[in-house]
Amino acid sequence: MLTLPLEEFEFYSEVECSFCALSREKVVGFVLAQPVRWMSPSNHTIWLEYIAVTRAFRNQGVGSALLSSVRKWGARQSVGCMFTTLNPNNEESKALLRKAGFEVREWLTASYPPS
Repeated sequence: MLTLPLEEFEFYSEVECSFCALSREKVVGFVLAQPVRWMSPSNHTIWLEYIAVTRAFRNQGVGSALLSSVRKWGARQSVGCMFTTLNPNNEESKALLRKAGFEVREWLTASYPPS
């Protein structure tokens, strides 16, 4: 699982559209996201920076639930789309994003909703 400095988590906590999944008070997954203006001047875009789920909790709906939480937050904020990049060799990431309704285009870009 990805390890980040506490300062980075504090930033994502402040923008309020990042979420974590807990099991027995331990983090088993997280999505770090932020609204961005560089893709849309009206700030109606969310950039998904990291999506991670510990190996023991994969294929149990944790990643889908995390993405759903971001989508619901975005809907309350009138966010029109979400973007991320992914490793083109990471079939698990591609499958998760497609299952969540993202269109995985080219080799490195995924967007929701599909265009």
